[in-house]
Amino acid sequence: MSFEVQQDLHARRLAVRAEHARGYLDPFPGVRVVRKLDHAAAAANGGLVLFDAHRQLGDPAAPALFCRRLRGLTANAAVDGGLVEFELWEAHPTEPPPDVPSTSPTHVHVDIWNGAELRSFRFAGVTNAAKSVQQFGPFTIFATDYFAGDDHLGRAALWIEPGQPKRLTFTPDGLPPITVYYDVEEEWRADLVLVGGAQGQYQADFTWTRGDQTVLTGTIRNLLHVDSGSRSVAVELADAAPSRPGAPAGLDGQSYYYYALFLDAQPGPDGPQYAAPAAVASALATGEFGEAERLYRQLPAIHRSYDEPDPAVQGQGQLRRFLQVFGGALDQARGNADGLRHRNDLFQVDTAALPRLARWIGWDVDRTSAGEVQRNDVLFASEIFARVGTAGSLKALIPRALDWSFTVREFVANVFFTNARPTREWDVWTGSSPDGEVFGQASAVVNPNPARLAGRPALVIGDFGLMWMFWHQLAAGGRREIWVRWPLQGFAPQRVAVFDGISDPQIADECPAVLVDGANLRLFWSSNRGGSWDIWTRTLPKNYQGGQINPIGAAERLTDHAADDRNPAAVIEPGGRLWLFWQSNRRGPCDIWARTRVDGVWSEPRRITTAAVADQMPAAALDQNGAVHLFWSAATRDGCKLYESVLGVDLQGEDQWSAPAEVPGPPGLACRDEAPCAVLLQNRLRLYWHSNRRGSWQIWTSEFLGGAWTDPVQVEQHINGAPHPNKHMVAAKEPAAVPWNLGLFTAWRSQHRAEAFASRTFNTADPAAIAALGTLTDWNHYTYDTGRELADWYATDTVGVHFTVPQDDPLVADKLQRVRDFIEPYRPATVRIVWFAGMDPVT
Repeated sequence: MSFEVQQDLHARRLAVRAEHARGYLDPFPGVRVVRKLDHAAAAANGGLVLFDAHRQLGDPAAPALFCRRLRGLTANAAVDGGLVEFELWEAHPTEPPPDVPSTSPTHVHVDIWNGAELRSFRFAGVTNAAKSVQQFGPFTIFATDYFAGDDHLGRAALWIEPGQPKRLTFTPDGLPPITVYYDVEEEWRADLVLVGGAQGQYQADFTWTRGDQTVLTGTIRNLLHVDSGSRSVAVELADAAPSRPGAPAGLDGQSYYYYALFLDAQPGPDGPQYAAPAAVASALATGEFGEAERLYRQLPAIHRSYDEPDPAVQGQGQLRRFLQVFGGALDQARGNADGLRHRNDLFQVDTAALPRLARWIGWDVDRTSAGEVQRNDVLFASEIFARVGTAGSLKALIPRALDWSFTVREFVANVFFTNARPTREWDVWTGSSPDGEVFGQASAVVNPNPARLAGRPALVIGDFGLMWMFWHQLAAGGRREIWVRWPLQGFAPQRVAVFDGISDPQIADECPAVLVDGANLRLFWSSNRGGSWDIWTRTLPKNYQGGQINPIGAAERLTDHAADDRNPAAVIEPGGRLWLFWQSNRRGPCDIWARTRVDGVWSEPRRITTAAVADQMPAAALDQNGAVHLFWSAATRDGCKLYESVLGVDLQGEDQWSAPAEVPGPPGLACRDEAPCAVLLQNRLRLYWHSNRRGSWQIWTSEFLGGAWTDPVQVEQHINGAPHPNKHMVAAKEPAAVPWNLGLFTAWRSQHRAEAFASRTFNTADPAAIAALGTLTDWNHYTYDTGRELADWYATDTVGVHFTVPQDDPLVADKLQRVRDFIEPYRPATVRIVWFAGMDPVT
């Protein structure tokens, strides 16, 4: 047996050859060639099937003289070669004449993938295939009715409409029709010639076409060697099948392709079944570099003018065609030289070679993991090594040995220092502002989570004048969640997603936006709960008066894209149309996108801005005339600037956004002006945002007056009736505001209370500090503990790992020992790890 893959002189094409000898009485072995981009396929269905003798020839031991196979594919980028929706295979007793599409087949196989279900139909003894073409409105229907004598077997109809997905409807006799939609149509044709006179010897030439492009050609020979009394089967393929349906013929240039040969098929319920591959091979598909054209351009102009004197013969000159021979060889040589750098490319090298690459950097590959996991492990191994001794490395390594939830604590944060750096906790603050430039009566909102990492407040007024405030914060388990409270009432704060059943700490809900929507409040937020960052929404009762919020509407996903959709903002026009804005990197750079909702129906997403680098953090508000103003922060070479666009209409009455106009920021050097918030105060638009113009983050404001924005001023925070003594030192960010009592009610996040968590002596008058003692979230400080017993934790070199232990697991001790043994090689000698089951240390 031999199996090899070689480069072709044609760029973006590879030649595949396989030969297998067998005894005279041995059955036909069955042959399948499977291709993959990242590694050789381990299973017969583990990649793009380039050739299968049973699929192409029916019974390869006694094939028909002409076989035709029609397939419909969905252009699914996640599936190499596309997702097959149907296959229609016909075996004919003779090859049709050139001017006839097909003769009547004798055997017909139909396979249709209806969702996850495979529907298969096999017809033998077919005597007639009646073809017809019908015009039905915009559709052209190409139909074939199959008969066995007078018995009708079924009808296959292809529906074609310009600009629409194609579809196949197959109607078995006496059964309901089955319809599938597809994007790309391709055809296999195999023409067989008997050779050697008898005894099953033949040669079949086949072609694989998509539209007018040939993507693969090949030959299979089944021969008898009289001298040795043996048989052999040989397959040759010229592979130019693109990985993406609809793409031009040709492999991806400068990419390694891996091929697997499968033999000795065994009968199975769904067709021939193959075991492990009999052989594997790989080769680099070189790209096109235009060397032939480069050589031609080096010729003197007079030679080129005589070679192609007329535009009608452009590209057909003898000198040009002569140089194309050498140009192809130069393309191949350059491609091979360029391909040397891909030999160690983690995402092109064969998975079997990953352990050898990993050993170069001292990493042990887990061969029980999937290939992509192994590649990522090696890719990030150096970063893991660089983070050895940090909490991040423990969080990355522990899940590989144990699937329990856990929390990592660095006890250095609890050690008392007289020269400790300021802490970085954030609280949400609220206040009122009669003029928009002073946030008076400021008070901290004590967050339910003592870690106090809170932000992005959003305000709205419900029924009975009830003020609602939403914000996101880190929960005790490490998950970012959205909370709600009523700052002017004594109601307890509540989690919004209390009924969603989410416990995975990697799932985050953040950046709430809220407005009044009829009889409800409508909350928008960004979340990765669906696998990628998208915009979600739900309703809450506007007439809430206390107790548990009820009902809370189900979470509804409004965007579904592989790119990140984040930071929603929303506004409702006087006519009732709702605008939803968000930032998304669907185009590459981050732009502002939008959807509208009219009468409960959402429009398709559309892009509003075209960013040079990034447009982000949108905000929207209505002016005194009811016009929608959109604000956002745009990244520029001079930092982040604020921009505005106003919604209008064009001459046809369609929506038209004005050209982006910069909102003048506060004076100073390049800085970051971010998180705009707009509100209508006394019939004038007022804009808030945060900026680091003066070093720390501070809130600034400007008013739209007399057709222009006023000079920005920094907002003052009045605490206990007086301006904050260090207003330029304590950071404040992410403002929110709503009209309230002839002025504004405001919210923002601040680090003013962070000083309470600094390294300091214990405050016995702080009930929160007392409650935190001995808990997982204890932020109090202790003198340095020099002991090394299980009860000695508070030291700069000590890290605690707290596991949530299942109650009925009989192997707790063994599993804890396994994770300790796994982590030990990555533990620096200067670090001590204390392992906890809950809050109890374990030996």
